Amino acid sequence: MPQKNPPPGEAMPQKAPSTGEADTAAKTRNADPFWSLRLVIPKDQLPPLSTVRVRDSREQDKSEIRVIIRSIPTAAPVWHGGKKLGETPLTLTAPPNSTSLDIVIKQRGFMTLRTRIHRREKRTYTFKLHPAKLR
Repeated sequence: MPQKNPPPGEAMPQKAPSTGEADTAAKTRNADPFWSLRLVIPKDQLPPLSTVRVRDSREQDKSEIRVIIRSIPTAAPVWHGGKKLGETPLTLTAPPNSTSLDIVIKQRGFMTLRTRIHRREKRTYTFKLHPAKLR
């Protein structure tokens, strides 16, 4: 005879575990080396809900990441996509986990430096420009 589903809002009756299922659970406990390390908190000792904070995946840190670009010698122009961002030392701010930035550092009398900077965390980049060879 097929089992009928209970009306909405009511729990489905649970059958008692057979001895075979109890043996399987015992074997799982014995086979798991971390079973004794599990955290067991009695229900009467749970923290009050007002102290528990659940973070939503849409919630992000509102702080900005600061990336500092320095060069030796200083006052070298920093370019990105044909647009001048400024001169070294240069501080850029971006939201956390922003995309990488391809930059070009040009200084008269020095070799052009092309590099990619990552804007995932606060960081200081220092680049040493090498003199251009005269022909």
